[in-house]
Amino acid sequence: MNDLCNEKVMAVAGKHQVLIFVHSRKETAKTARAIRDTALEKDTLGRFLKEDSVSREILQSHTDMVKSNDLKDLLPYGFAIHHAGMTRGDRQLVEDLFADGHVQVLVSTATLAWGVNLPAHTMLGRAGRPQYDSYGEGIIITGHSELQYYLSLMNHQLPIESQFVSKLADQLNAEIVLGTVQNAKEACNWIGYTYLYIRMLRNPGLYGLSPEVFKEDLTLEERRADLIHSAATILDRNNLIKYDRKVDISRLQIWVALLAITI
Repeated sequence: MNDLCNEKVMAVAGKHQVLIFVHSRKETAKTARAIRDTALEKDTLGRFLKEDSVSREILQSHTDMVKSNDLKDLLPYGFAIHHAGMTRGDRQLVEDLFADGHVQVLVSTATLAWGVNLPAHTMLGRAGRPQYDSYGEGIIITGHSELQYYLSLMNHQLPIESQFVSKLADQLNAEIVLGTVQNAKEACNWIGYTYLYIRMLRNPGLYGLSPEVFKEDLTLEERRADLIHSAATILDRNNLIKYDRKVDISRLQIWVALLAITI
């Protein structure tokens, strides 16, 4: 895939910066070197960084400051890497040099996608930040076996499912602190306003609900009560709340009492 990646990079060399996402830390340096070495071999490196450019001088002056040996090797050529294994200083330097337009090709893991302001043209989803760019372009390079999956995503054929259950205890704790949830009935009603509830109604099988259960409980009250019970039990076990499940008129009579929570 490096050959195809190099082809796409060369198509915009000298026009736009390029941000490449790879799956692992090791792949960042491997991919960056492959593209750089190809450019050296074909004598096309000047399309990335001109010999007399100010950027070349700036990159050279920063090379001795970095800790990463891989970054030391790549930086003078206008290439850089970024991953969580690098020191914070190295990562910040790379981000700054790329944002200032000195680094032309940046190979990174997904960590760079989280909360970093960069030019939109180099990154899917950054076109909404007009102070950097007004147009974003992304290319997915994958194997033939994964092609249909990505086409389905691009054509909106795969629904986005909720991951809320895995964080339900944390969210319930927050609602209790805010005072919006004071008992199980309110907690069950609260779940009814979430995307999780919408997806459970639309795709019950994916959330462990059999057709028989769904027919008997169209609004999923019992399922919501079970979810609240599980989340409240976790909070009680960690001494975040005082929880007591009382069996009285119905399974929904589960009362959650807040003792004291300090954040």
